[in-house]
Amino acid sequence: MTYQYPYGFSPQEATHEIDYGLTSRVKSKMVGWNWDVSTTYGADDVKLSTIHSGNQGLYAATGASPTDFYDGRLKATQWTSNLDLNRDFKVGLARPLNVAFGAEYPRDTYPIEAGSFAFHTLGGAASYQGFTPSDAGTHDRTNYAGYVDFAVKPRIVESGGIFGALGGTILDLSYQANKHLNLEIGTNKLFNRYPNQTNGTLLYYRRRAFDRDAVFIYPAFSPYGFDGGYYYIRARVQF
Repeated sequence: MTYQYPYGFSPQEATHEIDYGLTSRVKSKMVGWNWDVSTTYGADDVKLSTIHSGNQGLYAATGASPTDFYDGRLKATQWTSNLDLNRDFKVGLARPLNVAFGAEYPRDTYPIEAGSFAFHTLGGAASYQGFTPSDAGTHDRTNYAGYVDFAVKPRIVESGGIFGALGGTILDLSYQANKHLNLEIGTNKLFNRYPNQTNGTLLYYRRRAFDRDAVFIYPAFSPYGFDGGYYYIRARVQF
C-alpha cells in the first residue's frame, strides 16, 4: 500500500470570511406624530477549507487525492426593521402625557453548505471534520414584537447643599379637579444618592467650632424615602 505523504504531513485550516451590514433610517413628523422607521441587514459569511491534507481512502481507491479541500460554508444573516411613533398630549397634568408605540420585525437565517465530494467521501480528508450533505440545510427564524408606552416627561434638576447629594429627578403629576381643588402626586430627588455617611463639609465646621462630635454621620436612608428621595401626595384648595 502506498501513501500520499510517506514522510508525514501537517494539514492546516483556512477560512475566508466576509462580514457586512447596512442600515437605513428615516425620521419625520406627520399629523402631530413623530415617527422613526429603520431597517438593518447584516450577514457573516464564512467559507472553510483544509489545505496540505489528503483523503487516504480516496488515494488508496484511485491512486490520487486532492491536497486542498473545501470543507463547507456557514452563513448567518439578520434583517431587522423597526417602527416607532410618539406624541405629546395635554391631559390636564403639569406636563404633557407622552404616548409612544412601535413594532419590530427581525428575521434570521442560518444556512449550512456541505463541503466538496472529495472532502467527505471514503472516510474524508484528514484533519478538520467539516460539513457533509447530511449536515447541510437552511434554517430560519422570524419574530414579531411591539410595545405601547405612556409617560410623563421628568424634569431634571441640579441638587446641592452641604449634604453632598448627587443629582436627582423630580416627577410631578397634577390634576385640576375643579377651579378650587388641585391634586398632585410626585417624587422629589428620586435617584438621589449620598456618596458616603461622613460629610466632609460638616466635619470641617464642627472641628472649627471645637465640637467633640466631630464626625457627623447621617442615616443611609432618609426617613421620607430612599437615599434622600421622597414621595408626596398633595391637595391644593383655593378660595
